[in-house]
Amino acid sequence: MRMRASVAVGTAPPRSRACGEQLGDILVTLPITIDEAILGGKVSTPTITGPVSLTILPGTSSGRLLRLRGRGLARTVGKSVRDQLVDLRIVVPKEIDPELRDLLTNWRIGHHHDIRAELLKEAVP
Repeated sequence: MRMRASVAVGTAPPRSRACGEQLGDILVTLPITIDEAILGGKVSTPTITGPVSLTILPGTSSGRLLRLRGRGLARTVGKSVRDQLVDLRIVVPKEIDPELRDLLTNWRIGHHHDIRAELLKEAVP
């Protein structure tokens, strides 16, 4: 099950130096499929110098930020090149086929994992 989607490219906002991210890095939001997120795999992502391959680790969630060192814009001072950040976003199919629906229904029955438990525990009553 593969999907095609557009890629949004922009400039990364300023971030905390504690995160190691600086103003001026290129940010690409890259859609990935459910199977790529769960199983991992190699995908292509655009850069300003052409597509490059990157590895998606098994169990990757939406919002994971990958850094491609030296794939951004040249700095105005010095010879170094900024980085490109790749923001991974899981995109579900518009139409869910019966095989996928059955697989996830059966998985849900045997695997209860409340990903919001900690968040709700901290909620004010």
